[in-house]
Amino acid sequence: MILGKKYFGLFCYILLLSGSLFAQTPPDSTGKIFDVQTAFASFGAVDSSVAVDVALIDSLANISGTYMMFGIIQGHAVALSGSRNPMLIDNTLIGVDNIFHVYSTEKVKQLLDKVDSGVVLFQKRKNVFSLQYKELILEEGYPCPPYCRE
Repeated sequence: MILGKKYFGLFCYILLLSGSLFAQTPPDSTGKIFDVQTAFASFGAVDSSVAVDVALIDSLANISGTYMMFGIIQGHAVALSGSRNPMLIDNTLIGVDNIFHVYSTEKVKQLLDKVDSGVVLFQKRKNVFSLQYKELILEEGYPCPPYCRE
């Protein structure tokens, strides 16, 4: 009986700890903005990239929900809503197994702050995906699947 209480106490402690870890990151702050030099040092060189007009990405950010997803499929830039609905490309290229990278719309808007002109680069690196606008790079999104939100 004492052994059962010990495991129950350990279970409660782990449950409490995991809840506090997840509570530290608000759901609307997914992603982190780096300067170009830090991103290259941390995440490596870009393997492939696709350019998209910044005004288009800005307009999508203004109509999307809490999250946006990005990826490159067959050389095409893809932007989806948080519920995987296509916003930038038709859904003929999008399969259930395609992995997209989720960022909060708020972080995308921060990246595009003071938009004037230019392009957003959708970038694939060895182990990560990132968005670059001018000298800033948005990284640390998470993959969907398996971590899909809305």
